[in-house]
Amino acid sequence: MDYKKGNIFNPRFEADVRESASVAHIYGQNIAAAESFTSDGYRDGAWVFSPAVLKPTADAAMAAGLNRFVIHTSPHQPVDGKVPGLGLGKYGQWFDRHQTWADQARSWTDYLSRSCYLLQQGRFVADVAYYYGEDNNATGIMLKKVPALPYGYNYDYFSPSVIRDLAKADNGELTVPSGMRYKVLMLDANVKHMSIDILRKIKEFADAGIIICGAKP
Repeated sequence: MDYKKGNIFNPRFEADVRESASVAHIYGQNIAAAESFTSDGYRDGAWVFSPAVLKPTADAAMAAGLNRFVIHTSPHQPVDGKVPGLGLGKYGQWFDRHQTWADQARSWTDYLSRSCYLLQQGRFVADVAYYYGEDNNATGIMLKKVPALPYGYNYDYFSPSVIRDLAKADNGELTVPSGMRYKVLMLDANVKHMSIDILRKIKEFADAGIIICGAKP
């Protein structure tokens, strides 16, 4: 896969883009994309969104690791006299040439593209590896909440395969082959039950001096 892709809604849900960005960080890929600004036109009033409404969602997504926006939706509008034009039913942010602020959209798209370019040049820094457990995914567990971390600390989600096959203890920190390093392993409440091979790896990390907090298996 060339790059990982998630989905962000407006109003936003962070977990999906955070999960995709975590995969990119762990496997050493510099692109973390997401179908962006998806909305329910009836419920959320998406047809009247402007950059002023969308920017907080964009900024939160970039803070969570997103560095490529795939705007949803922007269908081709071949007809001048039919407005607002073609759409995807009630879903989408309605970003096309019939939008009332289309002539002023350049500064908005420049902001997104320049921010993403800069983020693609750097390396994400996370303090915490957040293990969400087995038989689920981070988006399903964390859809309407975020890990209870102190303000100012960042994190990546760890899947069972990352715990079992990739993560290593090195000088009191967890490392993965991409070069990412994490000072703390945090266990979600979903880890109350875990398989023996994962439990053995957790014990191995503890014996190596890794700081582990959260729910007790």
